[in-house]
Amino acid sequence: MPDPTPPAPSPLTTTTTYRRRVIVASDALLAQLDSLGRLAQDARLFAGSLVGVLESLEPRNSLADPVPLAALDARRVIRAAIGTLQTAEDRAERTASGVLACLAEYEQTEQVAGALAHRVDEGAAWLAGADARLFGLPLAIAAVTGVLVGSAITRQSPGALAVGLQTYLKAHGRILTNPGTVAVIRELACDVNGFGAGFMLVPPPVADALDSARLTGVSSSSNAIVALGRGVGLFEPTAAAVKKTSSFEFGAPPTSLAQRAGSFPDPQNDPNGEQIRIDRYVEAGKPDRFDVYIAGTVTFDPVTHDQPFDLTSDLNGVGGQRSASYAAVVSAMHDAGISSESPVVLNGYSQGGLLASQVAAAGLFNVHGVVTFGAPSAQVEIPASIPVLTVRNAEDLVPATSGYDINPNAVVVERPAFAASPIPSDWAVPAHRLSYYQETAAVVDQASSSEVRGVLDPLNRFGAGASRVDSTLWVATRVSASTAGRN
Repeated sequence: MPDPTPPAPSPLTTTTTYRRRVIVASDALLAQLDSLGRLAQDARLFAGSLVGVLESLEPRNSLADPVPLAALDARRVIRAAIGTLQTAEDRAERTASGVLACLAEYEQTEQVAGALAHRVDEGAAWLAGADARLFGLPLAIAAVTGVLVGSAITRQSPGALAVGLQTYLKAHGRILTNPGTVAVIRELACDVNGFGAGFMLVPPPVADALDSARLTGVSSSSNAIVALGRGVGLFEPTAAAVKKTSSFEFGAPPTSLAQRAGSFPDPQNDPNGEQIRIDRYVEAGKPDRFDVYIAGTVTFDPVTHDQPFDLTSDLNGVGGQRSASYAAVVSAMHDAGISSESPVVLNGYSQGGLLASQVAAAGLFNVHGVVTFGAPSAQVEIPASIPVLTVRNAEDLVPATSGYDINPNAVVVERPAFAASPIPSDWAVPAHRLSYYQETAAVVDQASSSEVRGVLDPLNRFGAGASRVDSTLWVATRVSASTAGRN
């Protein structure tokens, strides 16, 4: 019996700057726009060639012998062909311009509607913050009372109720693993600041002015959480140290996005818990090039231990601060021989993508590209000169926690991971798993639009010509400042 036909890959949605307009469209539609542009160009070139042929058939002087009928017919047919080609060029250009204008207007309408909705949400958040200041204690007492009453009715402890809620959410995966839920979380991440302004009774116009000046927002909210946590012994800052655990000669540089997605270290399962991998590409007569692969968060424990890839570093990174994991990545790069002139591509998954974006934004290295998978890096401003490919699964909550993107030059590719398949129940947020991002990367490799290919093809060629690939693995740990100074 033959194998069933595999389902068609999920469509890719790309957010990019196309002909100086920010648009959101499927990769297939962008590819059609490219085809229309090539059609117009080909029609223009063929028409120009036929004009040259027509000129060669024109009589050189009025005293020439009568022109044969065949030549007259040929000129008539050529003129008709030129007219047809010119019409095709004009229609192709007008069609492409019309589609592009529709996409741009749609995106502008979405942005206006989103801005209005955000204003309403911010107002509601401000009122909620003000109410929490006035009625916070009674509301907290009511919430605790509700939990205790629910525990008494169900004859289960509060801890058991929490486990039951987690079990329910896993059994009904579409609640959390849902693009709609992702959109709500992205908006809430931006509204936390409004809640804080209401709680502090900051007048809304003042709060809006601070937000417009980017003095408040997702970053300040994250920093506020860290500050509050440190008051009770959480999120304590430390320095970091890195150690090379192994080096080996690898086969060949990556030539696809799927290969990049499969090159990250696995701190949970690797023998030494390595979080960083650095590949050096050696080619005679050229400076060494490097690919850096940065893993994601290892623990979400708010209490600081020896693991720098933790919740503390996540919050510091979203807050725009330098974290222990950031310091570890920079140290590993220096120790691996990456100078400020060395060509380097930064690849990051989850927190690793946030770190890759921060390293690129810092301007310490000669970054030729940034690739992120499921990263909460929307608030990191990367120079427009650096190509950025941001890959997201549409149902992944993690990138949404950093709010809306501020990098108009980044190419953001999104794919629904579970559009036509059951949602796994073995993970609270399955769309964030690296294995599903590896599947998405394989779909992105099939993209045909010039916008995606324009950033992906140079990445695929980055290591071309290398005669040897030297790989090193690095493990980072938190240490006291005095210990870091001795290392």
